[in-house]
Amino acid sequence: SFAYRYPSAKDSSLGVSGSRYDTGRKIFENLLNSNQPTITMTVTEGEKKKTITDLEKTSVLRAKEQHLQELFQDFVSRYPEVQQVIEESYNRLYNRTVSREYDGSHLVIDGLAQNISLRPHQENAIQRIVEEKRALLAHEVGSGKTLTMLGAGFKLKELGMVHKPLYVVPSSLSAQFGQEIMKFFPTKKVFVTTKKDFVKARRKQFVSRIITGDYDAIVIGDSQFEKIPVSKERQMNYIEDKLNELREIKTHSENKYTVKEAEQSISGLEKQLEELQRFNRDSFIDFE
Repeated sequence: SFAYRYPSAKDSSLGVSGSRYDTGRKIFENLLNSNQPTITMTVTEGEKKKTITDLEKTSVLRAKEQHLQELFQDFVSRYPEVQQVIEESYNRLYNRTVSREYDGSHLVIDGLAQNISLRPHQENAIQRIVEEKRALLAHEVGSGKTLTMLGAGFKLKELGMVHKPLYVVPSSLSAQFGQEIMKFFPTKKVFVTTKKDFVKARRKQFVSRIITGDYDAIVIGDSQFEKIPVSKERQMNYIEDKLNELREIKTHSENKYTVKEAEQSISGLEKQLEELQRFNRDSFIDFE
């Protein structure tokens, strides 16, 4: 359990007068240990005595607890060094899980403009992406997420872990993103896609450029990216799996409404499957 110690015990103003919790120290120790006691009193009924909750003093106790919590939170929030002491003490005594840390201070990103330097948190984030091959950059605005993801993509390419990094961005920002790449990495060869690349007459040329072009990065708008389908085989496998599930439901369900819904879903999926089987795919790229 936690105990609160300080030289002076003259804190009666924070306690409940006439109770065992007559000082703020006693109340605070209960708060530290997640205890929420009540104050009782003894009353006489006839010849018998019994203990009941003193509602008035217990109500005062709750108000004092709330006040102490607010004082403590305000104190901790104003002093970062106190936050650090509390965090380190808790982790030392109770925390069994230690978050993994990544050190990217040794990283050198080929092609980075000479007037640009990575900040420590960017280097560490890139190192994490290299090691885990995935990451969520939940950094605040202005922390340099764009440079971080670019640096990670080019480092992965440099290490042979990816062939051509693909960056999916809001369509309205695709050109701007391409300019950002050239600002940070002026020697890199970048292909920024446009709506015209997805016109059917230009699809073969588009696919050929991606496959044969020696690009360091490809930028595509999200609205264009959504037009890239998964392969016909994957779509067919998915529909067949769903059909098998629905047929099982239809066979074993005793609820006529459930059976009817399953039959309707089966009919719709079978039509989708027939359309896919008749579909003659052109040379347009798929997600895989």
